[in-house]
Amino acid sequence: MDIYIQLKKYTDYSLGLSNEKSKLFYEDTSLNNIIFTNYDLNNSSFLEVNFIECDFSQVYMSGASLCGSTFEECIFKDNVYKKGNSDHAIFKNSNFEGIDAFRTSFYECTFSELTIIDSDMRNCSFSDATFSNVIFKNVNFDSSSFNSSVFKNVKFIDCSFEKLRFNDAIGIESVDFENTNIIIDGETKRYQGNEIKNYF
Repeated sequence: MDIYIQLKKYTDYSLGLSNEKSKLFYEDTSLNNIIFTNYDLNNSSFLEVNFIECDFSQVYMSGASLCGSTFEECIFKDNVYKKGNSDHAIFKNSNFEGIDAFRTSFYECTFSELTIIDSDMRNCSFSDATFSNVIFKNVNFDSSSFNSSVFKNVKFIDCSFEKLRFNDAIGIESVDFENTNIIIDGETKRYQGNEIKNYF
């Protein structure tokens, strides 16, 4: 079945516009140049799928499973992706803007050559993830975990950290923190440059 037909059927069912039951499940395939805007990916499953130059702008994705999938030169903008699962996924040469990924798991993910800006990533797990040539700007990471993650040429600009965990992180001493807030013992402190590294 054509993917756009399947997306329409699933969206209509998910939004209560159709009584015809529909599931959205793709595994071990490639999807190129697909525009997902205006479709609902709530609780969908895309496992070990290769996404190339796909546009996810304004797509509701809460509860979706993207485990093991690869996203190359994709666009994520104004997405709601709460309580999702992207364990072992690869994101490269892609941009994220205005993402609400509250309590989503990115365990053992790879992020490379990308920016994530103006986003909410509270209570997320980035444990054992790898970050290379990544810029985070104006992102809320409160109560998230970067335990045992690897950092190479990473910047956090105007970000907020409260109860954030960097236990056993590799390369944290080379991370560039700019105008970054972190709450210590209930007091908000703002760090510029290397100052924050003394805390970790």
